[in-house]
Amino acid sequence: MSQQSINAVAQGRIDILIDFLGNIGKMDFGRAAVHLDPDVRLELPFMANWPPAEGKAALIQQLSTMLPLIAEYMDFTIKAWYPTLDPDVVIAEYHSYCPLKSGAGVYENDYISVFRFKDDKIVLYREYLNPDKINFEF
Repeated sequence: MSQQSINAVAQGRIDILIDFLGNIGKMDFGRAAVHLDPDVRLELPFMANWPPAEGKAALIQQLSTMLPLIAEYMDFTIKAWYPTLDPDVVIAEYHSYCPLKSGAGVYENDYISVFRFKDDKIVLYREYLNPDKINFEF
């Protein structure tokens, strides 16, 4: 694959991720789900008490159950994209701003996430975040 082809594939995947994260932020989990492979896996390596979500239904269930309970919305600001030598992998660096429900303050965090694609669907979503910044209960 030529460098130009790799860049085009990476840009297409970045566009998918922008839409995916944007829909999570708007709490539109149905629209976010269109970007997920049926066998997607969500991993949160720094959250020891959270087992991976295995499969599209489990991932959407986890997000749609948890996030609306704590957040009004989530605004993600992308800091950088890191396409890799593997055209199926994109690394994203981003920041979240999230007003908590009932005026309980704001949750903000910084993330580095590894996304692996199978065709044009996300098959791995591995999110590294600072667990010390989580200032709310589930």
